Amino acid sequence: YNNELKNLQFIKEFQWGYMYENVFFNVVKNAVAMYVVELLQHCLKQPEPNAELYFFLEDTLKQLDRANDSLTANLPLYFNLLLANELGFRMLGEYSAQTPVLDLKEGLFTGESPVHPNYIINETAQLTSNLYAVKSYSDLENFHLNRHVRRQLLEAYLQFIALHIEDFGELKSFPVLQEVLS
Repeated sequence: YNNELKNLQFIKEFQWGYMYENVFFNVVKNAVAMYVVELLQHCLKQPEPNAELYFFLEDTLKQLDRANDSLTANLPLYFNLLLANELGFRMLGEYSAQTPVLDLKEGLFTGESPVHPNYIINETAQLTSNLYAVKSYSDLENFHLNRHVRRQLLEAYLQFIALHIEDFGELKSFPVLQEVLS
């Protein structure tokens, strides 16, 4: 029930649209879900309806619930890239021998290192380009990364989003996520 004159609204009844089987009970999946939710809280400043973003998040959490270990570990990386795209900014271009640097501030692949420290280069830039080529969450199952590279990419993607969202702040779930994914 929605009463415009009151600050506190209430729900008389509800039912689950989807019954999660693993997210609540698997520590790693729960940490990924908490990261996804907190990332959204830091990105979304105004409470406005956005059906596309809702269905994107719903699909992400369902994919996480059904995911194997490889998909679970790679989901935060892919989610960061897709979320940036949903919010209206994305990394332009792709990795090549002529464009081995990904400028996180400008959001594009380039041939030279920028004067600021917000960029990734070579292997991490190439992996980012490869992640952008992934078409669905299920393809992440075959995307094998070691802990160190995954950590570097996650830090870079979080930095990319923070550079484009005003007053982004610091995520409390980020160190927890890094720890459980190690």
